[in-house]
Amino acid sequence: IINNSNEKKFVILLGSGIHKQAFHGNGNDNNILSSWSCLLRALDPNIILTNNFLLDFEKIILKKTNNQDLEAAHEIEEEELKKIVERIQEAQIKALKLNSKNYPVEIFNSKFVSDVISLNFDLIPELLINNNKKAKVQNLYEQENKKSIIHSTRHRVVNGINFWHPHGDIDSKDTLILGVRKYGLHINKIENLRERSKTKNKLENYKKSWYEVLTHNPVIILGSEISDNEWDIWNAIVNRERNFGKKENINKYRYPIFQMRELSNNSITKSNDQWFEPLFDEKLDFNEQWIKLNKLFENEK
Repeated sequence: IINNSNEKKFVILLGSGIHKQAFHGNGNDNNILSSWSCLLRALDPNIILTNNFLLDFEKIILKKTNNQDLEAAHEIEEEELKKIVERIQEAQIKALKLNSKNYPVEIFNSKFVSDVISLNFDLIPELLINNNKKAKVQNLYEQENKKSIIHSTRHRVVNGINFWHPHGDIDSKDTLILGVRKYGLHINKIENLRERSKTKNKLENYKKSWYEVLTHNPVIILGSEISDNEWDIWNAIVNRERNFGKKENINKYRYPIFQMRELSNNSITKSNDQWFEPLFDEKLDFNEQWIKLNKLFENEK
């Protein structure tokens, strides 16, 4: 794909593992940027985690709601989200100051990457490639009403790459999706993105959403296991496979989905193994694979 200039550009589906790579070897690779467990324990040090972080966050909300009579659960949720924003902002400032040189930013090469779909709340990649300046937030709007924002299309354009945050980012507490209720409402609106992508009479200045680039471009999954709880992502992936399900379409139009993973990582689900191709030899550890990918994209500038 890289060697063929006629091919579509890559879409990077980015998880918290990019922070683990930046902190690799400094003894602090598990923190609230690189670990959802650490983030939730920052809210409740005594929580017993189940690895279903949507439900675990709900457990924190309900525990704090049950212990008082003044605030409703949604008010407690707002307070917890505010704490998350504050904690991640602090960690982001520290990471940019102490670990900025360790991030594999060469992968964000607009010659080969058109879009980054970040599953993280932080803005570190965008800031690193934009001299620590925040790019202007953009949204997609309904055709008939330019004031009507299309759900989960919040993004920024940096150096020719669209950075999408379908689960929200720390610049706006209200955009964060972490609990079951908000996630359920979010899932319900993914179908709107699919229907939008199927519209035949598109406007001249029509811009694709994160859903469309994920379903039509070659994809590289980095720093993310894509757990079975990521129903919005799986929704798009399943629709992608259905679109190109016929034998002829698979061979002609379907692009691969690569995932960086290693054999020693026991947390990779069977779903990942069946739906995605390994990016590199899985015998290589994550550090070796990040370096390999970094050099590949860096050398192709």
